Amino acid sequence: MTGLAATHKDDDEQRQHIRRVVWAGLVGSVAHLVLLFLTHELGFFRGDFDTLTGLVIFQASGYIVFFAYMRSGRNRTHADPSMTMPLLVWATTAILVSAYFVDQVRLCVMIMFFVFMVEGAFRLRLLDFVLLSVYCVLGYLSILFVVKEQFPENIDRTAELIQWFAFTLLTVGSVVMTAEISSIRHQLERRKKQNETAKARMEELAIKDELTQLFNRRHAMELLRHHKGLADRGAYGFAVCYVDLDHFKQINDNFGHHVGDLVLKRFAQAALATVSDVDHVARLGGEEFVVIYVKTDLDAALRASERLREAVSSIDFADVAPRLRVSASLGLTLYRPSEKPEALLSRADEALYASKQGGRNRVTVI
Repeated sequence: MTGLAATHKDDDEQRQHIRRVVWAGLVGSVAHLVLLFLTHELGFFRGDFDTLTGLVIFQASGYIVFFAYMRSGRNRTHADPSMTMPLLVWATTAILVSAYFVDQVRLCVMIMFFVFMVEGAFRLRLLDFVLLSVYCVLGYLSILFVVKEQFPENIDRTAELIQWFAFTLLTVGSVVMTAEISSIRHQLERRKKQNETAKARMEELAIKDELTQLFNRRHAMELLRHHKGLADRGAYGFAVCYVDLDHFKQINDNFGHHVGDLVLKRFAQAALATVSDVDHVARLGGEEFVVIYVKTDLDAALRASERLREAVSSIDFADVAPRLRVSASLGLTLYRPSEKPEALLSRADEALYASKQGGRNRVTVI
């Protein structure tokens, strides 16, 4: 992925994170307001309307802080830029605080926890989900003890504990369900990575030579057409160097094909080490290769070709064939405006033929 494409992807993901916070804040605040309003109107809320309003503002203010934090971009430094766990901790805390002010129907308020946890089931790690569930269950139990101490006349201990136990069972069930969802999610993610790896491997095999790991002939032609288009629009010039390893058949005959394959591999390594990062090296077939020098003129391409020729002559085969020496003949030419790639390669091939006729191990320019 190019740097520009990666930037666009990051920006899109950041916008999605911000939309999630806005949506969660709106839905959570409205649901919170409606539920507390009903408990207030039906006489189950221990407090006046100002207290109710303060609770809703308290919850909404947290989402505003998260929104501002994400707008600043600081969430990008987090392992989870969506900040799912902090958001759910805040939502759960707001539920617990509200549950403190509600009597008799406290369980109805606590049920909102499961609404928020639907999001967590698909995003949180199982351990995070368990920790959040434990926090909510123990927080609920703590509220019961506090209310019993402060307002004993407003609480039916047996009924409240039965509701707490029911809530705990529901929470355990949610954890079990989340464990299954987490397992399925991990399997899907693993298969996705396997598919991406297989796809990348197939794409690589489609453009690369299996032996040398250089680009193959088909991809070399695609690269030539690509650079031709840019050159024709005046972006830059480029040159093509046709390379042929001298007397390669004799290498196979005298040392064996396994040594011949090694020669091809080491040539590929030497070529890649010699050319710049923007240049391309491809195997056209057998012992024939092509180098595409991008954004260059003829003089610079000639110097690069001479470096390549010298690098080939310097390859050491002492570990497999001490008597083996390898050289290469090269034919270099500069792209001409509107020229077809086939014609460009043909002219480079003519220069290569001239190098062979002139005694090999040299660079000829046409």
